[in-house]
Amino acid sequence: MKTKICLYIFFLIAFFPYCGKSTNRQNQQETLDTIPKGAIKLQYEERKHPRLEGLINDSIKCSMMWDTGVADDIIIVNDSLFNLYGDSALVRVGKFEKKLKVVYYKSKELFQAIGNNTAIIGKDFFKGKIIEVSLAHRYLREVENLDAVKDNYSKIKLQKALHLNLPINTLYIQGKEINAFLIFDTGSDGTIYLNYLIGVEHGLDLSNILPTKAIMANGKLAEKSGVTMDSILLNNQYMINKEYPIVFMKYPNPDAMIGGIGCGILDDFTFILDQVNYDLYLKPLDCDIKQQNK
Repeated sequence: MKTKICLYIFFLIAFFPYCGKSTNRQNQQETLDTIPKGAIKLQYEERKHPRLEGLINDSIKCSMMWDTGVADDIIIVNDSLFNLYGDSALVRVGKFEKKLKVVYYKSKELFQAIGNNTAIIGKDFFKGKIIEVSLAHRYLREVENLDAVKDNYSKIKLQKALHLNLPINTLYIQGKEINAFLIFDTGSDGTIYLNYLIGVEHGLDLSNILPTKAIMANGKLAEKSGVTMDSILLNNQYMINKEYPIVFMKYPNPDAMIGGIGCGILDDFTFILDQVNYDLYLKPLDCDIKQQNK
């Protein structure tokens, strides 16, 4: 299983400078300490990964990183815990529970970054569910009546594949326009990451950027360079005129993927992830984010 894990998951722990969030987020501070009735408290700090407190086999408390870049019904744990949980384990988070295959994963860099006793669960833990999530307000809850809430959101049809893909996005970087699909990836603590070859193809100037590192799904360090994008048109619906940092990854396999959108942008929205119909509903929290006329 260890040799196949790269086929199933993609997450990165990025290490690069961040220019800071806008102070225009509407009414956020007033609601940070309150969560909706029936919601699960989400542990989240800006520029970190969302975590949920859970139980493994109804006995072992565990902090679980929720990573939508992880596919399949698996839970990833540190290789140092080999055979502690057996080949499969019952994982419980709030009222949600599921039997998951246990992947004992060897990566010193990864678990040093997220914590040696932290487990990772992926998008399929909530497969067949509709969940509302606010990273900024720190909660996750199941939506049982979508019609009651979706009027306040705009809908994006996700491409149902190994990962959850946002199919149409336009990035404006150094005066150039780049069109790309992006993986919906809560396992990335950055904003946007793209294949390095896209930057080369569009003639971007990456020469003065100091290379840094990111931890890839195989536990190895990948080189990357960071620039600042001028704006992004997200799925032809939201124009975000903010100078988000963006990184260009030199993947071991250059044809591996185009890129992804991480928590650095997702925490500017409350979102509903519908894994019944594979739709994503977005509601911006930041007045810098403008919805485009349809």
